[in-house]
Amino acid sequence: MTSDTASSTSSDRLLLESDTRVTCPACKHDFGLAEGFAKKALEQFTQASKDMAAKEKALAEREQGLQKQIDKEATEKAQRLIAGKKQYLEGELKDKLAQIAGYQAAELELRKEKTSSPKKRLRWSSMYNGAWTMSEQLSRKKRDSRRQRNLSSAKENLKKRSTI
Repeated sequence: MTSDTASSTSSDRLLLESDTRVTCPACKHDFGLAEGFAKKALEQFTQASKDMAAKEKALAEREQGLQKQIDKEATEKAQRLIAGKKQYLEGELKDKLAQIAGYQAAELELRKEKTSSPKKRLRWSSMYNGAWTMSEQLSRKKRDSRRQRNLSSAKENLKKRSTI
C-alpha cells in the first residue's frame, strides 16, 4: 500500500477531499477543509496545554503553601521545645541557687556559733582535739609497733652475726 492509496482511503472515509474549499457560515471566511480540522485540533491542543499549565501552577502554589505551613509548624514546635527547656533550666538554676544560699547560711551560722562564746569555742576545740587525740593515738600505736618489729629484727641480725 502506497501513500497515495492511504490518502485516498482516508479521503474516501471523509467523503470529501481534503483540499475541498469550505466557507464559514458565520464569518464568510473561505478555507480548505484540512485547515479547518487542523485549526480545531490545534485550538483543542492549545486549550489543553493552557489547562495543564494552570493545573501545574496551582499544584506548585499548593505545594509551596504546604511547605510554608510545614516550615512554620516546625519553627513553632522548636520554639516551644526551646522555651520548655529554658524554663526547666531556669527552675534548676533557681533550685541550685537556693541550695547554695542554704549552705552559705548554715556555714555562717556555724562560724557565728564557733566564735560567739568562749565555752562554745572550748567545746569545739575539745571536740576537735579529742578526735585529733584518737587519731594521734592510733598513729603512735602503729609507729611503736613498727619500731618494735625493727628492733626485734635488728637484735636477731646481731645474734646471727655474733654466732658466725
